[in-house]
Amino acid sequence: MAFNGQNTQKLGVFLLVGLGLLFAIFSGNYVADEDYLPVVVVLGLLAVSALFFGIGGSIYLLIPICWGLKGQVGVLPLPFTVRQLVILAASLFFITGLIFKREQRKMTYEPIDLLLYINLLYLILVFVRNPVGVAALGGSERVGGKPYIDVFLGLMAYLMISRQIITPKFSRDMPKIILGLTIGVGFVAGVGFYFPSIATKLVPIYTGFGSGVDTLFAEFREVTAGETRLDFMLDPGIQTILFCVSFVNPMTLLSVGNLPWLILYLFGFLAILLSGFRNAIFSSFLATFLGVFFRERFAGIVKLGFITFAFATMAVLLSYTSVQLPFTFSRALSFLPGNWDVEAVSNAQASTEWRQKMWEIVLTSDQYIKDKVWGDGFGFLRSDYERLASSYFGLQGGDEGLEAFMINGDFHSGPVSAIRFVGMIGLLLFLPLLFGVAFYAYRTVSLCYGTPYQACALFFSIPTMIMPLIFLFVFGDYRLDLVAVMFNLSISKMLRASVVAENAAQQYLLASSGPVS
Repeated sequence: MAFNGQNTQKLGVFLLVGLGLLFAIFSGNYVADEDYLPVVVVLGLLAVSALFFGIGGSIYLLIPICWGLKGQVGVLPLPFTVRQLVILAASLFFITGLIFKREQRKMTYEPIDLLLYINLLYLILVFVRNPVGVAALGGSERVGGKPYIDVFLGLMAYLMISRQIITPKFSRDMPKIILGLTIGVGFVAGVGFYFPSIATKLVPIYTGFGSGVDTLFAEFREVTAGETRLDFMLDPGIQTILFCVSFVNPMTLLSVGNLPWLILYLFGFLAILLSGFRNAIFSSFLATFLGVFFRERFAGIVKLGFITFAFATMAVLLSYTSVQLPFTFSRALSFLPGNWDVEAVSNAQASTEWRQKMWEIVLTSDQYIKDKVWGDGFGFLRSDYERLASSYFGLQGGDEGLEAFMINGDFHSGPVSAIRFVGMIGLLLFLPLLFGVAFYAYRTVSLCYGTPYQACALFFSIPTMIMPLIFLFVFGDYRLDLVAVMFNLSISKMLRASVVAENAAQQYLLASSGPVS
């Protein structure tokens, strides 16, 4: 029996209603007993299944969709994040395909790929000079080698994504799916933040639902930075801004026809202000400017500059009125001159001084960085690991908390972290790669501009182009950024291949249709 479009829609509605009734019966019993774990697990499996079939059954495309899911699933006895689990599953298909010689699109190599491999080869050299194990597996005198596993999985993701070709429709759907997941996780984390009793049930299911360590350890809120910032609002805010400037010219947001986009953009900016992170203001500012630059070039930048100055002036003037701004607003905007909350300004200044103190200590002594030329590699001494394993030590403020960050290499600085892990030589190798991938992303947007892939290219390329500035001057971590560079490069290569394939298909259709009579 053949199904036409109408029959298919009816079948889909039938299945949807049927599954909904079955799930309602299933979940009702557990919810009545206040046992939410089976319900959440089934919902998660349904969501993954829907994503898998929605993208045409290509498990490789789940990698970019789940890239931001860096939390762990507590019900699984595996020390991997959701992102890592997806990469592992996709790697199994990929390696099996290579063994059985299933046809896969060949990857094209360019000079930027060679630069990446040089960085990876140097990292292997650093590992050989500083062998390290994984504490969970016994390890050795030096433990903390999980970042090497993350780099390897990042390399696998790069090898797999670079070979993919996506349709124009999926290129527009992918940013929407990612934004939906980000907002969903942020919303659940927010519920857990304000209702700690719920958080204790949510975090063991997926650690990404936790909004910061202070949610579960309220007694330490006085000495942690989490209380001054709403972490769970950060990613939804940044992703919303990025989504808007990718699909719509920011200069047209004030048009009547773009009112829904304006509301969405303002929601993203409000979320960033509520998060209390100054670097998020900087990132959204750069994303908006790049969104204008690709559409109106320097003329648009000048116009947006005047608009930005006007809004900044309004914010400063508002701080001198009787309007009581939220604490996080004052903290996020404290870099502007104004009559901001004194405690918020002091908190922001203390954060800056805390970073500077840490940088001075690690760069002027050999206690935390033993070899500043070649690098110490990932990991640290087992004795230091045992100190870090104490939750009390990790949550302390003052000098003990500072030492915990320095031992772990969490310097809140890209260059300093690179010197810690791969030394000055590694930093000098990484910077050309970082800027090279950013320029490659810029060329990718130029190639995709005016095609159905334009919005997707902007969505992924704008953060890639901003990344060198963030790494150098705002916030960076070599362990995370090396993996991010591989992912960013693979997305650019995927989009380029997709545009070329789409253009070739269009030309073939035109040629096969023959001359129009």
